[in-house]
Amino acid sequence: MAEQVSTTFRTATPAPSSAKSGPSVEAQNPDRPSVEVNAPIALYEEVNGRPYAVDYFDVEGIWDDPDLDMRDDMQLIDKAYRSRVQNQKIKDGTDTYKAFIQEAEKATNTKNAPTSVKVAKLAEYVKFMEGLYRIDRNVRKYGIN
Repeated sequence: MAEQVSTTFRTATPAPSSAKSGPSVEAQNPDRPSVEVNAPIALYEEVNGRPYAVDYFDVEGIWDDPDLDMRDDMQLIDKAYRSRVQNQKIKDGTDTYKAFIQEAEKATNTKNAPTSVKVAKLAEYVKFMEGLYRIDRNVRKYGIN
């Protein structure tokens, strides 16, 4: 049975008291209140009604726009992450989610790409990787050499 990890999402951080610092997080986005959710990322969509990738990439206002076609990509990225968690290849948490995304960004050379391009490429990458994992599972299951 998979170990459940308590994770905090989108918590407010106090602004530095330095006079030369930029505006605080609250001042930059006053319409988005800080919400603390104690649930594994694998359950984030059930709790919040959207994949964690939406908040990770900060595309809450556009992710479900049919013209951008991001909805399926966001869900595919989170599904691949959940699959790896359920197969106990990685522990569930914000740090491992970030590492999962960074690994995919490195493989697809999308670290500095526009978000819509990055999300589309990451979705294709995780689709490809899931196919490879499926082949590996079948080899182990059926002993194919």
